[in-house]
Amino acid sequence: MEAQTLGTPGSERNYFNFTLFEFSEDATLVQPFDAMPVRHIDPDDYRLQPNGSMTNITSVLEAVRDRVKAVIETIRQHPNRKDHPLPLVILVTDGCHNSGPPPEAVAEEIKSMEVDGDHVTLAVAGVTVGNSDLDEPMMHRIASDGCYMRVEDVNKLRQFLAVVGSSSGGPHREIQDLRG
Repeated sequence: MEAQTLGTPGSERNYFNFTLFEFSEDATLVQPFDAMPVRHIDPDDYRLQPNGSMTNITSVLEAVRDRVKAVIETIRQHPNRKDHPLPLVILVTDGCHNSGPPPEAVAEEIKSMEVDGDHVTLAVAGVTVGNSDLDEPMMHRIASDGCYMRVEDVNKLRQFLAVVGSSSGGPHREIQDLRG
């Protein structure tokens, strides 16, 4: 998932640009990057659910990387680029990468993208499913510093998404507070 917010909270120009990918062995674009008023986003339109037995985190990060590159280039070309927030990448996964090449190199590419010294944040929620075995060391490596959280129930996932989505200066400290 890659997101970018524009505008002032409560105003008519408050937009949430949203790109959503599903992935198992391959990444599939579900929701293209379009500006829409926040009040028009219906959370019931989006479901987080297991999507197969294979998990290729690299494939989804490659797709996200390509989308984020285009957004970064657009921001760099804009005369008021300081007014445009950087993309925020949120990866929600069972953390069991078992298909494709290791994801760390692509994650580093995403995290190294920047505008005027401000870097893209890659926040990762490792969701435990049944008795799944999260590869937490890998999750920590692919997340931006302090932006990984193990999620064991839907309420923690809601809290994680709320903190990450509302954090203007980066969600690092807020995620630490959630972890306790």
